[in-house]
Amino acid sequence: MIIALAAIFAVLVAADQVTKVLAADMLKTVGSSAEFIPGFIRFEYCENTGMAWGLLSDKTFLLTIVSAAMVAILVYFLVRCYKPMPNLIKAAIVIICAGAVGNLIDRIAFNYVRDFIAFDFVDFPVFNIADSCVTIGVIILAVGLIFVKSGREFLKAMDEEDKKKSEERKARRMESKSSAQSAEPEGTDRSAESTEETENDGE
Repeated sequence: MIIALAAIFAVLVAADQVTKVLAADMLKTVGSSAEFIPGFIRFEYCENTGMAWGLLSDKTFLLTIVSAAMVAILVYFLVRCYKPMPNLIKAAIVIICAGAVGNLIDRIAFNYVRDFIAFDFVDFPVFNIADSCVTIGVIILAVGLIFVKSGREFLKAMDEEDKKKSEERKARRMESKSSAQSAEPEGTDRSAESTEETENDGE
């Protein structure tokens, strides 16, 4: 399964980068477009310094940090919970990571993201393969966790594990507090004994 996941990741990132190069080469200039399926999809080259709908425009550094952090968190979660995690959830996380990495490469290399896919039938931002991966991955993740039995059982097991760890931490804190309280009288007695010895020596 690890090889399959790695292959999915590599293929999606490669597909994203190759299609971006082709779009930039064929469409040449920003704003130029070409019909693909008339009335449905067209190719329109854009260089996006922000997010969809112009959000966080020119905030490339911030978006780079956020994207890198998201990938790190998802990879950590995947590695930490790999054994009990259903394969569908693993695949969804890998697809999301592939999309995030695809756009992360653009932001690091160019300070913008290359978008080129646009819908004609609806007012929707121009996007790319990486954006599609993130969207599809999130949908698969939601479906897998909410509607698939193995996903629900995985969530339940994770919740129970978190509760168990929380109880263990609470028990350790109580034990530590109890040990500290039991040690106080002993320290006080020793201090009193030391005081008495000093007074006796003075006499």
